[in-house]
Amino acid sequence: MQPIKLDVHTHTIASGHAFSTLDEMVRTAAEKNLKVFGVAEHGPMMEGACESIYFSCYHFVPREQYGIRLLLGCEMNILDDKGSLDLGQRHIDCLDVRIAGVHANKLGEFKQRNDPAYNTNAYLSCIMNPDIDIISHPDAVEADYRTLLKAAKEHHTLLEINNNSLILERIRPHAREHICEILKLARELNAEIILSSDAHHTSGIARVDRIGEIIDEMDFPEELIINYRPDDFLDFIRANHPVNETGD
Repeated sequence: MQPIKLDVHTHTIASGHAFSTLDEMVRTAAEKNLKVFGVAEHGPMMEGACESIYFSCYHFVPREQYGIRLLLGCEMNILDDKGSLDLGQRHIDCLDVRIAGVHANKLGEFKQRNDPAYNTNAYLSCIMNPDIDIISHPDAVEADYRTLLKAAKEHHTLLEINNNSLILERIRPHAREHICEILKLARELNAEIILSSDAHHTSGIARVDRIGEIIDEMDFPEELIINYRPDDFLDFIRANHPVNETGD
């Protein structure tokens, strides 16, 4: 696998369980030759995460730093099978990149994670939500991935392949199996996917080594991986919603 050129799902100390500042993360991303770098702090229902007001202050941060394009967003928590999210519209409108995923949160564990139909509906509702750009680590729960990939392609949403899912096997024991299924179906359906490091420290930025092993084993086509085309990804985001180009 060639080194990726964009990584937009990472976290800083603002997420409550990560270990580097925003400036440290952006500088490291530049040192790793990324063209587009994104920080998507956890939504407020995640234990220890920042409050909603944090996201409404993103306008203070310049979007061009150290020679790379910075996107600031949120990894919102999916709360039920209707696709309810833990961030309101006023704050969603402040985000450059909008990610939704399933986590344990202040309301408790995602209650129906052993119910594939419930999980599919939860993800599907978010895929069909025009505010959502990316579904994070869909491998976390069992779901109908064919249905999700078809919908993602139709509704201009990307399913993520998450490197941390393959590191945190005790939390996501079926991640490799689910990721292989997603990649197989993505190739069959000609559906683009996005790779993410989900870095919680500077050392993890642009790290997709575990994913790379599977990509190479499956000979997954590079043209379906949007991480190699930063300009296309920015166009993808702009087509979904306006993006703050300056931070002003």
